[in-house]
Amino acid sequence: MNRRERRRAARSDPGKYRDMIAALTPMLRCPDCNSDIELTDVDGLLTVLVRHDDTCPVYRAMQGER
Repeated sequence: MNRRERRRAARSDPGKYRDMIAALTPMLRCPDCNSDIELTDVDGLLTVLVRHDDTCPVYRAMQGER
């Protein structure tokens, strides 16, 4: 299968990747807080958003706080 055929196959069934990503989403939870995970699909672009607690050490480190 060449590149053109792979791209055509991916466009023909865009929902197949959504199921795979939805299954992997729970693994993205933060182990240091009770984070919320949100999976959004906008025109075929899947985005995973992790919302950390304000007191989460990982979140605070990303914000440059200690």
